[in-house]
Amino acid sequence: MEVPQGTFHLKRLPANHDPSLRAWDAADLYALEHLHEHGVASAADAQATTVIVNDAFGALAVSLARLAPLTVSDSVLSQEATLANLIRNSVDPSAVTMMRPLDPLTGKVSIAVVKIPKSLAMLELQLARLAPCLNSESTVVGAAMSKHVHTSTIEAFERFVGATTTSLAKKKARLIFAQPSPEVVGTTEREQAAAPVQYQLEDGTQVASYPGVFSQRRLDQGTALLVKNIPHDVSGVIVDLGCGAGVLGVVAATRSSAAEVHFVDVSHLAIASARRTWQLSFGTEREADFSAALDLAAIRDASVQLVVNNPPFHADRAMGDATAWHMFADSKRVLALGGELFVVGNRHLGYHGKLKRLFGNCEVVATDPKFVVLKARRS
Repeated sequence: MEVPQGTFHLKRLPANHDPSLRAWDAADLYALEHLHEHGVASAADAQATTVIVNDAFGALAVSLARLAPLTVSDSVLSQEATLANLIRNSVDPSAVTMMRPLDPLTGKVSIAVVKIPKSLAMLELQLARLAPCLNSESTVVGAAMSKHVHTSTIEAFERFVGATTTSLAKKKARLIFAQPSPEVVGTTEREQAAAPVQYQLEDGTQVASYPGVFSQRRLDQGTALLVKNIPHDVSGVIVDLGCGAGVLGVVAATRSSAAEVHFVDVSHLAIASARRTWQLSFGTEREADFSAALDLAAIRDASVQLVVNNPPFHADRAMGDATAWHMFADSKRVLALGGELFVVGNRHLGYHGKLKRLFGNCEVVATDPKFVVLKARRS
């Protein structure tokens, strides 16, 4: 990647062999060019507080590392990719401070670069938490491919930051410029934007879900089908892999009172949601393990009796089944003999064939017009 700040060698995580999938996009380039051309983030600004939000693979963090930025990301994958790319470019990783979306952001921010996330609710949460640290001298730049900049995107910047304009499109990318105003939004609205939504399942289970977490406001059709088919009376260890708000793990725990339950997700907000969902059902009377992680590396081989999984078939805006494949293989590794993986997915994704090749068996547990629940057993 060649930008005014230098030439950098960047790679995506997980590794891929598709040359069209780069570790940066035209919006990253546009933002970095704008900062350079307008004298923002120059050497004289080295003591300024710089915040980077949603840096997918570290392109912005690596380019602006000399400013000792804070990077805010919901994704463990993005954080691991940023760390790897800092090291790859001989940049001291300690130059960049990595933060989770709910970590407190204090002090005054001079420069904020916000890559627009897929979820509007996520953007609103991030802007709501950033806003109190801005002042009239702060520079706020949003960046995205043009097709992802909507009227609602601009309205979010206007509501939480201040008067907002956009750039002309360049290589199908667009920038958003917001002028911070302390009167633009009140504390109550900011708190509401950053708060989890709470809803109830048919069986009375309470769910808490932060903005940006899959199926935030109601149970999605696929998860609902899997919920109906989660086994009862499982003894040993249960893992909710890619847990989201933790619905599957909590329902599994309710049906298996003696089980030890682990929640794993690449999203920090998902783990925070799962923890709150668990507390709504069990309070402090029963403990569970919550891990923001790329995989099940922390779980021993052949130690799990049940894995429940609703795998994503996209990473950010890139479609594919690589994540699902990794989840299935990881599940097989941790399952004990006779242990089972329950998976739900869109019927057209062909998980049946994939699971049969990996496990040597696969059973259809339930179907509806759109989704299928499958079971594979470790033998």
